[in-house]
Amino acid sequence: MKKVFLYVVVGAVLGILAVAPAFAGPVQVNDFVTINWASPYSGNGSGGAFAVSMTGGAFLFNTFCLETNEYISIGGSYRVSDISYNSINGGVGGGLNDPISIQTQYLFNRYANGGFAGDGHTQAELQNAIWSFEEEIGAYAPGQNYYYDLANANATNIDYGVRVMNLMNGTTQAQSMLVKVPEPGTLILLGSGLLGLAFARGRKKFRK
Repeated sequence: MKKVFLYVVVGAVLGILAVAPAFAGPVQVNDFVTINWASPYSGNGSGGAFAVSMTGGAFLFNTFCLETNEYISIGGSYRVSDISYNSINGGVGGGLNDPISIQTQYLFNRYANGGFAGDGHTQAELQNAIWSFEEEIGAYAPGQNYYYDLANANATNIDYGVRVMNLMNGTTQAQSMLVKVPEPGTLILLGSGLLGLAFARGRKKFRK
């Protein structure tokens, strides 16, 4: 019985590590979401931050666009067609299935965790920095943009738990936006905790 319990727990841990990033985020593939301006809004009138809500439901999170040649309508409802590392169409600066940059992942991770709150910098600056790193607009000169410098100084090649949420309007790709999912380190800690519980339970039974 002890071995069966251990196998079940190990299987559950492996399952969590394998699929959790796909299902544990705030939205799932085939969900319908509504996009509005974030509140308060300090963007540039065409970019983020945008507020994502479940269509007909509650607010979920704020996000930013990745592409300058794809468009959404404020208040419009869109189907989540894909959640991955890639923008399906790639926008101005990339081809099909264009991967997001490490700098964009770093910046959005900090934004989603409140790292830029109250620092005096605008959502427009962050949107422009994201577009720059995704090669949608020209690069900023060093010192010209706070977020650009910060990303250059701090971004490293790790997984920040940031993915692309590709949105469809009917059968047409509408826009690629950013979404935060659980970081792999968090999932590893959860899995380790479950394994520890299984080990402790096994030792307790053995002592009896």
